Amino acid sequence: MPVKTVLITGVNGFIGSHMARRLGRDYQVVGLGASSVDTRGLCQHYVQMMLPHPDFIQVLAQYQPECCLHFAGSASVGTSFAHPGVDFQSGPAAVFQILDALRQNQGNGKPCLFLFPSSAAVYGNPTKLPVAESDPINPISPYGYHKSMSEKLIEEFHTIYEVPYLVLRIFSCYGPGLRKQLLWDLCRKIDSGTVELYGTGEETRDYIHVKDLAELVAVILRKDIRNTVLNVGNGREVSTRTVADSMLRAMGREDLRPVFRGQGKTGDPLRWCCDCTKLHNLAHIKSEYADIDTGIAQYAQWYKKESSRA
Repeated sequence: MPVKTVLITGVNGFIGSHMARRLGRDYQVVGLGASSVDTRGLCQHYVQMMLPHPDFIQVLAQYQPECCLHFAGSASVGTSFAHPGVDFQSGPAAVFQILDALRQNQGNGKPCLFLFPSSAAVYGNPTKLPVAESDPINPISPYGYHKSMSEKLIEEFHTIYEVPYLVLRIFSCYGPGLRKQLLWDLCRKIDSGTVELYGTGEETRDYIHVKDLAELVAVILRKDIRNTVLNVGNGREVSTRTVADSMLRAMGREDLRPVFRGQGKTGDPLRWCCDCTKLHNLAHIKSEYADIDTGIAQYAQWYKKESSRA
């Protein structure tokens, strides 16, 4: 039975809104968000709800989605250190409630697929690169631990109750609309005229553009891929210094130079690069933003437009 309706939690957020925009071309989108309204206007149906919430099962019963994409919750390593309880409630506690509601709502045709955006944070500092799905889990932040806990809950509900799932271990997702993390920080500091950053500049990340991620999810749903864990990235190490230099060019401020403090942020890994072999074997897509400079230039254009409105 093909997917007809998708339920997207966190639909007003960065990734959730991009998912709704892309998947809305193929499916009826039911959006769940904390705001009183559908702020993006991307949903056929919208429900105001902050998870975990006891009425979530009623949403499932009313709309009967074939897929639940869970993009609500915190996505900040720093916040998870400062407020681990908040991160836990929006992480494993909410995941448990969704899974239990999916369990209870089974029996109405094809069980609803639970698509969970995990994180490269579950790997911590990998002992080898590129890191594969079969490599050890070793988180170094509450955020990483809570993602790992959520993955174990998903394993539990699939093994015992046969709830279908797909776990995407997303590496560094970026793109228009992201108002935090390195690119946002860079743009604001370039505007101020002083670009001082954490670390040495040699730390690396594996970047995936949010539009490429949304297209990948569309392919995954179309191919009906389920009951597996997939790394999601581009398979390329990109240093913080490279990103900073690219952003300075994109912002037209090559007169500035980034200054690195040497001290990294607590919980931040040193190097990331993902082994995407499993992903490409199952659902290979041509990345529109495989070149990081292209994605950074687009982000800079978006930032300039946003700044002009302020």
